[in-house]
Amino acid sequence: MKYQILFITLSLIIIGNLYGQEQISHKQDFPNFIKPEVSPIPKHLSFNAIQESILNKIEYPEDFKKEGLVVIQFMVNLDGKVTTPKIRKGLDPRIDQQILDLICDFEFTPGKFYEKEIPMFVNFPIRIALTE
Repeated sequence: MKYQILFITLSLIIIGNLYGQEQISHKQDFPNFIKPEVSPIPKHLSFNAIQESILNKIEYPEDFKKEGLVVIQFMVNLDGKVTTPKIRKGLDPRIDQQILDLICDFEFTPGKFYEKEIPMFVNFPIRIALTE
């Protein structure tokens, strides 16, 4: 009986807190309803096209038999250039290094924060799949 009363009381408190909170309107906070953050986007290609381009340019060693995901992180600076690329999840050091070198060839539109261009990090996955 005590546990039932305790459960009902806690349930009412939680429900009261959920429904008692004021609804905050973003339009009041941001009169022009500007999206606060915009991620960098590629200038000339889509992300899928960049991935395909990288996969086509990789020179696979003859003994390479792995498949999987490589995740790279890089900074897009104010000029749209890729800087400080690094491997977040690697597959094979020989492939990883080629991917790091190739990603630097692409240009992006810089990220924005409240319409002001800022340097921004991008995490970019590349799926390596072997084909016969």
